[in-house]
Amino acid sequence: MLSFPIAIFDHAKAVKDLLKMGIDTWMSIETAHALSVEGTHRIEDGERHHIGAWTVDAFATVHDCPGSLGFVVTNQQGERLLYATDTQYLSPRWGDGCAILALEANYSLDKLKENVGTGDVDRSVKHRVLWNHQSIETVLKFLERTDRSRLVEVVLLHLSSANSDEVAFKKAVAEIVGVPVRVA
Repeated sequence: MLSFPIAIFDHAKAVKDLLKMGIDTWMSIETAHALSVEGTHRIEDGERHHIGAWTVDAFATVHDCPGSLGFVVTNQQGERLLYATDTQYLSPRWGDGCAILALEANYSLDKLKENVGTGDVDRSVKHRVLWNHQSIETVLKFLERTDRSRLVEVVLLHLSSANSDEVAFKKAVAEIVGVPVRVA
């Protein structure tokens, strides 16, 4: 299993460079300690911060890195964006009424099982993926249960190169949401 500091660098390896350039960064205390950085702004589970013209609500995600967070960002017009990666699942309440959903769709359960069966993916990796990342099947259930009345776009994030299918994921999501879907 990956240790916390190695796993966290997956998404935060440029933080020290950003800080050197004078760019404000926000993170949990656990993330700051793991990265050995100072001079960042702190944001924790359940907190709301006003950052410029934005309101940012942080919530804990289901991941093996302590301090892992997702965010709902609201602009002055009340439009909301959900951003969540590195999580096993999300409560639909976080997506309710959002204009943009930017969420992890890391793997397909069938593709992951197939890759483990052929030996292309190690069983220990399978365990970590299942307990720390969101499957397309979970994303589809989330979308079905979420209030999509204001939704204008879905952005799928953090797709596994081995265990996902970008075209199939976009199609499955588009069939539910009826708005543009892209992969970033």
